[in-house]
Amino acid sequence: MKTPFFRSCFAPQLEAFVAQRRACGFAYDSPAKELQYFDKFLFRKGVHVERLSRELTDEYERSLQHLRPKTRENRIGVLILFARHLLRDDPDSFVPWAPPRDRTALTRLPFIFTVEQVRLLIRAAAQLVPAGNLRADTYQTMIGVLYCTGLRISEATDLDIGDLHHDSKMLHVRHGKFDKERWLPLTDSTYDRLQTYLEKRMATGPPEADAPLFLGRKSPRLPYETVVKTFRRLLKTCGLDLQTGRRPCLHDLRHSFAVHSLLRWYRQGRDINACLPALATYMGHSTLNSTLVYLHATAELLEETHNRYLSHYRNHIKGSHNEHHPPDSSLHGTVLLPVSSHPEGGIRKHGLGLS
Repeated sequence: MKTPFFRSCFAPQLEAFVAQRRACGFAYDSPAKELQYFDKFLFRKGVHVERLSRELTDEYERSLQHLRPKTRENRIGVLILFARHLLRDDPDSFVPWAPPRDRTALTRLPFIFTVEQVRLLIRAAAQLVPAGNLRADTYQTMIGVLYCTGLRISEATDLDIGDLHHDSKMLHVRHGKFDKERWLPLTDSTYDRLQTYLEKRMATGPPEADAPLFLGRKSPRLPYETVVKTFRRLLKTCGLDLQTGRRPCLHDLRHSFAVHSLLRWYRQGRDINACLPALATYMGHSTLNSTLVYLHATAELLEETHNRYLSHYRNHIKGSHNEHHPPDSSLHGTVLLPVSSHPEGGIRKHGLGLS
């Protein structure tokens, strides 16, 4: 849990608000970071007031117009909660209205990496300078682990040496979203890659079990901002920085993991309905609805669902209704049809196997 740093005239109230939310059981790291943008806005403008006013909140909202609608919504939303907190001690404090959602704004579509594109990123990471130190190995391993396990970037940077369990070849995610824990089984190739990295890591940093697994160059733990900047540099090196007019991001590796897991199960003839709950558990979701956000129709996935439906039609329908033949166009429109002759399900372990 990170301690937020505030410097504006509302610093004491912001600190008290975050402390109160955490006392209620919330980690409150992301909202605290959103409040830091408001605090930075006040500090840079040299604002010195004792009460939150409409003029001040309106000016802050105007300063956010260059951001995406969802980002603006998050920052204003947490500001409203803070304003309501102030209202308890000052009835004249202003509480801004939640801005209407822009229904016409397009939601950002994730970039689904191919296996070859992930290989390109890992090869590019191997060329990171300075040569001979741990930086190249760190990013090669981290990119592979993010793609092969679907970890969130914050979960990966929070890993400690002791979270890699050698007897069971599992990763222990102790600080997931909403501070939930989970265990991730690893294949031999994934475990071997992590073990190879760990041997080099132990020679350059603290070896204690609670020491960070991924080391930063200027800090004990690899910072999120540093990972994002380095990943963008790797995207540019690989020519992937502006695919289809938009830049892929680190979180797209998690989307790619989910889509490729589903694609693998279709090709293996597995029961998709039985596999999806296992995928949700592996990704740290409490409901399937959260997992469905990560499942996107790619050309390969549409082809597999088409083939499965066609096979099902030929084996179970055509034999009893020979006079009926569905046109190909209807088959191409079939998405994620969970028909399988195999009753077994379960999560498949994912190996690095990308070199």
